[in-house]
Amino acid sequence: MEPWQGWFVVAAMAVGTFAIRWSLLGAMHQRTFDPWVERSLMLVLPAMFSAIAIPMLLRASGDVDLIHSAPKIVAALATLWCAMRRRGYLLPLVIGMIVMHALQWLLRM
Repeated sequence: MEPWQGWFVVAAMAVGTFAIRWSLLGAMHQRTFDPWVERSLMLVLPAMFSAIAIPMLLRASGDVDLIHSAPKIVAALATLWCAMRRRGYLLPLVIGMIVMHALQWLLRM
């Protein structure tokens, strides 16, 4: 593949992504949805995050290995607990990182 072809693919994907987002978000910005639609749309982000994060937690090396993934799983649970108790992103992220690195450090000793 020539370099210009790669850049053309990137540009086409950017235009396509923008068109998809604008068609849903930009064209419907004045429309009101039923309450059940708004409630279900609030669950899209956690569902997408779960679909990305769970395989990374359980299958870090390609196979399911709960022994080596234990610090990550415990840190994810601590992050979830902190996020459910407190609104915001920074504190749960910091708590999860501290828990994961502390457990990895303790398991190396």
